[in-house]
Amino acid sequence: MHRLFKRLPLLLLAALLIAAPTAEAFAAHGAPLAGAAKKKGKKKKKCKKGQKRVKVKKGKKRSKCVNGEAGSGSAGLPGKPVNPAPPEPPEEPEPLLIETITLSENPLLAGSSGQGQVTLSRAAPSGGQPVTLGSDDPTRALVPDSIHIAQGQSTGSFQIDTTGGSSTAVTLTAAVVGSVRQTQLDIVMKESLLGLELDYQCYPGSGLTDFGANIVSLDVRAPDNVQVALASGDPFSLTVPPSVTIPQGSFNGVFGVNTLAATPAVTVTASYDGIDVQDTASIRETNSPAPVPADLDLQPASIVVGDSSTGIVELDCEAPPGGITVTLDVDYAGVTIPASVLVPEGELSASFPITTVSSTIPGQTDITATAGASVQATLTLRAIGT
Repeated sequence: MHRLFKRLPLLLLAALLIAAPTAEAFAAHGAPLAGAAKKKGKKKKKCKKGQKRVKVKKGKKRSKCVNGEAGSGSAGLPGKPVNPAPPEPPEEPEPLLIETITLSENPLLAGSSGQGQVTLSRAAPSGGQPVTLGSDDPTRALVPDSIHIAQGQSTGSFQIDTTGGSSTAVTLTAAVVGSVRQTQLDIVMKESLLGLELDYQCYPGSGLTDFGANIVSLDVRAPDNVQVALASGDPFSLTVPPSVTIPQGSFNGVFGVNTLAATPAVTVTASYDGIDVQDTASIRETNSPAPVPADLDLQPASIVVGDSSTGIVELDCEAPPGGITVTLDVDYAGVTIPASVLVPEGELSASFPITTVSSTIPGQTDITATAGASVQATLTLRAIGT
């Protein structure tokens, strides 16, 4: 017994050691050992300037540094935006409209044919552009139902066929979706004299024979050769042939004159089918005074300050060899014109530019043209916005 008590402490100590849990058991259950130091985790490396840390879906690393913007919830691609802006929609083309419908000849003689032309506001798109045509009286003027204007083109032509009958007016129409234009075609039963134009305002001296390209004209093409009677109002100064022929299919007939003596004015008359047309000219001697300005026209005569206009000076007779220099003058701050303009030999007129600046004071000013005599015209300058 004494021996048992003597060995009892050793037996208790052995039992305690057997029953005590190991460190591995504590670690398996997640419990820290008493007095044991906590294990430190690996510190994340800071990203460089211009980089961002993003999550990684695969691999051992849970995150990494990348250049530029990061993708949403993943490493993304360097430089790729999170949500790229959607592309801008293409610009809508301007509406395609009918700009004009025009006629090559107007009027037309009943029973004859002519040509029309449609002009679009811009070039036809891919595949071309159909245009619908119409006539409000197809029994007198017939046009195709439509024409096709080719891709890249802005104009298309069509034929007009008329029928015989009395004089009338027909409305022709051209249309595309959202746009319609109309024009009036006049159909005449018979040709008529339209005008007479003498080749010179001032014939350069007496003694000229069969001189000039003087023209008499019809309103439509001559259906046959048309004979037009001529007469001079002063046969002692100027003579004309008794008649001139306008060839079939033509608008005009040409004739020459004979100058016999100087005169300030002589009238020539052309007559056909009860209609008379006239024109007047003078005959000057070679030693007559030089031509002088007869008129000064401004187009337009009223402008907004900063805009431009055009001046046209006209002589009373054609300019002689070498032409005539016309001096120009204006005295208004901000209005600029050339110092002079040359009317070329044989011409009656010449044009020149008129410019202004936006700082010009609104008002009126006279422009003067001088060459032996003077003529004036008034330019009106309006404020911006008026």
